[in-house]
Amino acid sequence: MAEKMFLLTIYQMNVNNKKIMMKKLQIIILISVLSINYSYSEFTSYNIGTTATLNSIYFINSLTGYCTADNSGIYRSTNGGINWSLNTVGSSVNWKSINFINSNSGMAAGNNQVAIYSGTVWTVTALSAIYDLRKIQMISSSAVYALCKNLATNDYLCLKSTNSGINWSAYDIPGTDYKDIFFLNSNTGFASGQNATITRTTNGGINWNELTDFSNYMGDNALNSIRINPSTGLGFALGVDPFYAYKTTNHGANWSLISFTYPQINGLTVSGNKIFACGDQNLIIRSSNAGVNWTRHTSPQSNSINSIFSVDTNLVFACGNNGTVYKTTNGGGSPVGINLQTTNADEYELHQNYPNPFNPNTIISFNLPESGNVKLTVFTICGKTIYEIIDKYLNAGNYNFEFKAGNISSGVYFYRLQSGSYSITKK
Repeated sequence: MAEKMFLLTIYQMNVNNKKIMMKKLQIIILISVLSINYSYSEFTSYNIGTTATLNSIYFINSLTGYCTADNSGIYRSTNGGINWSLNTVGSSVNWKSINFINSNSGMAAGNNQVAIYSGTVWTVTALSAIYDLRKIQMISSSAVYALCKNLATNDYLCLKSTNSGINWSAYDIPGTDYKDIFFLNSNTGFASGQNATITRTTNGGINWNELTDFSNYMGDNALNSIRINPSTGLGFALGVDPFYAYKTTNHGANWSLISFTYPQINGLTVSGNKIFACGDQNLIIRSSNAGVNWTRHTSPQSNSINSIFSVDTNLVFACGNNGTVYKTTNGGGSPVGINLQTTNADEYELHQNYPNPFNPNTIISFNLPESGNVKLTVFTICGKTIYEIIDKYLNAGNYNFEFKAGNISSGVYFYRLQSGSYSITKK
């Protein structure tokens, strides 16, 4: 969408000041006509009731999902990520990774602990004290793989269980400092890490062979995340390097070096030909054409986003620092960018947007002292609503919305916040 929207002067919309408002509006129209061409691409963000770092997220379906946190436990949502409840299982563990095979079978990993979900409860099992578990993936309800660092030798291991995590076998992965592991099936898997390295196993983790060596281009930069779509064979390995990344189109048999402009990627997910990746400084990017072009999803926050998961090509969840979960229901293609700060609000307040004038985006902030149904709309001088930014139930708190340009004619527009009996309008 394109937009020419300039929120320059604060007004209460009432009869007494309508005449003054009209005079100022005529001046603003003359001086503030810009030409902007920008597209919406936002995620809704929710704070789940903690300031802890959220490391990994997984949704079984559109409603039920889990995320892991440092020194807190495992969080669960049953309404699509809006509300979360905490299970304090392993509350002293830095849970780094979580994975499910179905609603009755899941696992989480962190430190030297594995948490096993059987449909009703979590059971924590301690492995060797020298293990530091980084990633976990379930291939079936019984077959499980995990990436692990041996703290005694600094070597990296592939841990394998064939009986739902009761017993584990350990196999060396040649090389150092691996960041991620991903299995296509019970036999074929990949590990990515430092020195732009990708290694592969074709016998269930027993033996590993290095597939790539692009260190001449990427130096010792790490590949933090690797994912392949089992159906299409399209996959990527992304990481620290701000110029290059890896791509495969044949299930990881071959990898090619591609140009890439986003550094410090922490996680990625592939669904069809659409790829989402997340990283530091609130970075979420997507490609809808198999990695040829990328679009960045901006946010007013500066959090690190650590994990991202796609239920399908439209429904995507991510999680990061300060207890923040992100969600899009349309592949990130339309404006739903809301950020909830946990600081308590004392009174209703709608702030002036900033920057003003803007090109191509501006931030609208408001405070809610109590929870309730909230509507935030944009409308013309004639009162015609041209965009409904928010119309939903929100918890009390301070919100920032990054509003971006669209296909709206040049001019001046008003925005109104309504919640219960409270209503205020600005422009």
